[in-house]
Parts: sequence; structure tokens; C-alpha cells
Amino acid sequence: MINPNNCESSYKKALQKLQTAKNRTENAEYHLSSGNMFNWVCDEMKTALMWAMEAWLLAHGYSPDFGSGWGSMRMQFRKYAPENLYLKISDLLSRLNFLDVVLLGDPDIDWLPRWPIEKWKSEAHICLSDVKVIISKINEDIISQIG
Repeated sequence: MINPNNCESSYKKALQKLQTAKNRTENAEYHLSSGNMFNWVCDEMKTALMWAMEAWLLAHGYSPDFGSGWGSMRMQFRKYAPENLYLKISDLLSRLNFLDVVLLGDPDIDWLPRWPIEKWKSEAHICLSDVKVIISKINEDIISQIG
């Protein structure tokens, strides 16, 4: 749904949401570098991407739809965001889901071997870098909308 009141307050809210996304990447980075709570790393990054998508929607005049939680908002983002941005985020979310499985295991995918922790951490760092790049691009996009 398009927000007819796309104004300075929408941009302010978008920037606040984006700051929350950045905070979540900092949490992921802390858990990754501290060596504890690895099981939270992917969730922090996935949540950061959700906050970033919400920020993009707000900055472009859409009222985020949370009828079915993050999934509704993600589908709304898919509908309105540039396809290349949506595809990058979707790919990254898939990679993060995969990292969760190779770290924590999944009873439905028992044939998938768990990775050595160093390999997992290396891939998690790559994903974290990619999440930061996406957040930065969305931040640039929001700033360009303001000015």
C-alpha cells in the first residue's frame, strides 16, 4: 500500500529502521568474532535484511504490510523494489538459511554434512560483508530520496 504521506517523517523512520539493521549487523559481527553464540549470527543478519527492506519501503512511500509477519513485508518488497535488489537480498537470505543448516543441522536434511567451524565462520564473514553492502546501498538510495 502506498503511503500518501511520504514526507520527512517517512524518511526519518526509514533511517531509524536502517540504523536498527546496522545494529543487527554489529551484533552478528560481535557474536562471530567473540566465538560465542554462533547460532545467533545468521538470525541477526537475516533480521538486519528485514529491517533494511522495511526502511526501503518507507523511504519509497509504502506502508510496510505485516499481516503475516516479516513474510508479508518481504512479498511487498518483492513487488515494489528493483528486481536486482530483491534478488540480491533473496539470494543472501537463502545463503544464510543454508549456513544455519550446516551449523545447527536439520533432521529433514540429515545427509548434509556439517561444516568445520572455520569454514562456517569464513562463509559467515562473507555473508556479513554482503549484508553490509546491501544496507549501505539502501542507505545511499534513501539519502538520494531525501535530497
